[in-house]
Amino acid sequence: MSRLANDLGIDECEVRPADYFDLMGGVGFGGYVQFEHVAPPLSSYVRLAALALGHLGMNVEQAIDALLDVATAVFPPGADDQSTPETNTKKLKKAVEDMVKRCELTIDTKLNDKRSIPMRCKV
Repeated sequence: MSRLANDLGIDECEVRPADYFDLMGGVGFGGYVQFEHVAPPLSSYVRLAALALGHLGMNVEQAIDALLDVATAVFPPGADDQSTPETNTKKLKKAVEDMVKRCELTIDTKLNDKRSIPMRCKV
């Protein structure tokens, strides 16, 4: 992204991968989030990094910060490892909902809405 910013003569924070890539995949964060409101043909599992970069249109620094926020919300530093999978799932869901809200979207926003303007970048 820094090379693209340099080539375009713009600040790196203005470069958003979703504006320059047609397809994102395999950029996983190591976890999945299930969204019940995602309509087929999209999978109901969306990798977190692709969600941040592609669907939410974050730049790289914003995505890194958001993913660090998610990771520390689910696995706080210094916490004992006594969490149950159900507790971690609840923490993950809340952290991702917070990430979506920070992008000024509502939680019930459809990621594959045929009525909206199609996104250039497919995730």
